[in-house]
Amino acid sequence: MFFSVSDNKTDGERKGSRKSMKKKSLVIIAEYNPFHNGHLYQMEKAREETKADYTVVILSGNFVQRGEPAILDEQTRAGLAVEAGADLVLRNPTAFATASADYFALGAVRVLKEIPGELFLSFGSEEGRTAIMEEAANLLDDKEEEYYSFIRERLSQGISFPRAREEFLVRHIPGLKGLMQQPNNILGIEYIKHINRLVGGRCRIHTVLRKGAGYKDPAPGNFMSATGVRRLILAGRKGWERAVPPWTQKALTHASLVAPSMMMPYLRYLITREGESLSRYRDMVEGLENRIVSSLPDEGSYEGLVIAVGTKRYTDSTIKRALLAAFLGLTKEEFGDMNGLNYPYIRILGRTEKGNRLLAEIRRSSSVPFIHNDNRYPWKKYYTKKTSLDLFRGLETKAENLYRMLSHEM
Repeated sequence: MFFSVSDNKTDGERKGSRKSMKKKSLVIIAEYNPFHNGHLYQMEKAREETKADYTVVILSGNFVQRGEPAILDEQTRAGLAVEAGADLVLRNPTAFATASADYFALGAVRVLKEIPGELFLSFGSEEGRTAIMEEAANLLDDKEEEYYSFIRERLSQGISFPRAREEFLVRHIPGLKGLMQQPNNILGIEYIKHINRLVGGRCRIHTVLRKGAGYKDPAPGNFMSATGVRRLILAGRKGWERAVPPWTQKALTHASLVAPSMMMPYLRYLITREGESLSRYRDMVEGLENRIVSSLPDEGSYEGLVIAVGTKRYTDSTIKRALLAAFLGLTKEEFGDMNGLNYPYIRILGRTEKGNRLLAEIRRSSSVPFIHNDNRYPWKKYYTKKTSLDLFRGLETKAENLYRMLSHEM
């Protein structure tokens, strides 16, 4: 538990706080890996349609939800978001930003709920309409126990998680067929579910129809997916330049870039050392550690290992997230503890002068410290258990150091 010793406000301060919180904040949960024209279109469209006073981005750190290192470090990507018009950029804690869609959304919404006043959560989606997504989110929420029981049964039968989830939804609402086969729709539904649980009516849902190529489409153009941009630039090919704003192009041209393949030498050592003990790491579902260990001797590349391990049950994303959890040293026990704890702090990655005004409002109402440096906890104003702080801060420190190691900056 934690509390702020500055909770005692005068009547004048309370009135000022209530008045300032009438402003509206647009919140976007993102990875920006890297920031491209589609992201810019979504941000500008959301600002135009919501008429929000502030724009807040909750950004993944140095490692992202598909189980990979980001192509650019978190500070650079936060700067790209500010260039695009974000007033405040906050980190989605790494434990959640690198997890499956449900936990990814939960982690970000737990940050979002600390922002006072009227909120709009906006996200890009393949569906482009919120009504059917809200219907799916309500179903998952209302029948949560039945849902997870069904998933466990189907997984034990060798069915993949995405297929089992689709089967459950369509069994109850046939009109949802195909909705959960698109990654942005999946995240959107999870956002809505956790907004309903944690934030309620003061946060309205807004979506922008995804524009341009799908996330697996590598074809060059003005609107490419982030995956397509990464594939071209890491392969040393041209064609991605038109798909990103000038400030992203500059960053990708001059900054140190990190590729998932850079993890392979360290993963090879880790897998050899740990063997079946890999089972203790988050996302290592039953039997996955054995396939990883048995596949390693024949595979020299990262992508080759992922392909060799894959089955109908073990999707690429599941394998990559499990490998990343092992790389970061994040165990199932530690993740369970983090999931059950309040955040000891929320990290600020970028801000403008306008963002500073919003930050002042946040600090007046939130019992969670918003800090600029993971190692500078404001003990004089806030208190948290040291074990909780060490757990969260320890993972962020490891993630930063390991990312620097990959980018050869240490």
